[in-house]
Amino acid sequence: MSEVISSALIAGGAAIFGAFVGGAVAYLAAIKGFKMNSQAVESTEIKQKKVECVVNLSGLKWVLGSYQLVPDEFKARFLFELNRISVLWSNDREAMKSLRDFFADRTNERLVSLIRRLCTSVNLPAEALSDAEIQNVFSLPMMGR
Repeated sequence: MSEVISSALIAGGAAIFGAFVGGAVAYLAAIKGFKMNSQAVESTEIKQKKVECVVNLSGLKWVLGSYQLVPDEFKARFLFELNRISVLWSNDREAMKSLRDFFADRTNERLVSLIRRLCTSVNLPAEALSDAEIQNVFSLPMMGR
């Protein structure tokens, strides 16, 4: 009987040990998977913010035109988007250089260069556009201010 009991104890101990090891491996795999998924989600959200910023910046470039009165809300939105660049692209040296260049000399050429660099960094197909297409502004006369 003692041989049967010892075999049963060994088998039980092995089963408990196996369950413990299997649980630990599953736990570690779940933690790693969660971290990887969290990083992917974070990266996707940052890219979405970048795309939103570039599209808004391009859409608001008409604010720079001096041929019409621009409501303050649009000026504020344009400046808001420009200010977001330094945070969203802080790890992109070329984008930061383009932003500094634009702030140093606010010309159409520098704005085009900045928009092109930002588009490139988020895989928007700006290379298909000429400088004139990026510079051109579609606007309508506005009533009010």
